[in-house]
Amino acid sequence: MRADKREEAVKHLRAAIKLFDELATEFTKVPIYRESLAIAQRVLGQHLGGGALQSGEAKKLRRASLKLFEDLASEFPTVPSYYHGCAESALYLGAELAEAGQHQEAEKAYRRAFQAYGKLFEEFPVIGDYLWGVREARRGLVNLLKSTGRPQDATAVCGQAIEVYEKLLSKYPNRVVFRVELAKAYGL
Repeated sequence: MRADKREEAVKHLRAAIKLFDELATEFTKVPIYRESLAIAQRVLGQHLGGGALQSGEAKKLRRASLKLFEDLASEFPTVPSYYHGCAESALYLGAELAEAGQHQEAEKAYRRAFQAYGKLFEEFPVIGDYLWGVREARRGLVNLLKSTGRPQDATAVCGQAIEVYEKLLSKYPNRVVFRVELAKAYGL
């Protein structure tokens, strides 16, 4: 993003969060307002975080976004976009927590992302974003576990990914991308 537009973007995101919060509070039965609030919080958290949770506000926004998506996914278990929002929020939170050296919290976030993306990918294997999410959550979690001296735990995570890819290959033997991801999981 252009530096001269960053402040303007933050201003608009804050205004959107205020509006969506008011709408979500007033119209509690309309989930799109909570989803929109969660998205705006996640995006503002990205702008403020700058990669390493440089502000307490960024961390608070990330957590609030994740909580909203978790609540929505719980209330509406058949809506994949809520699981996707949960997975994406957890993945970005995990990356930023890991970068900030908050390893235990990062591990929890990565595991949440891996679980949510794995569920989505098994149910909707043709959606590329879900494959990307499984791969990125696995990679982040494996790298974190290795860097904190837990190579056996990293191997176990790869084993979980291998199970997913093998199951998908049995259903879709001609999907080359599943073979490639399986090979990557074998290689840790």
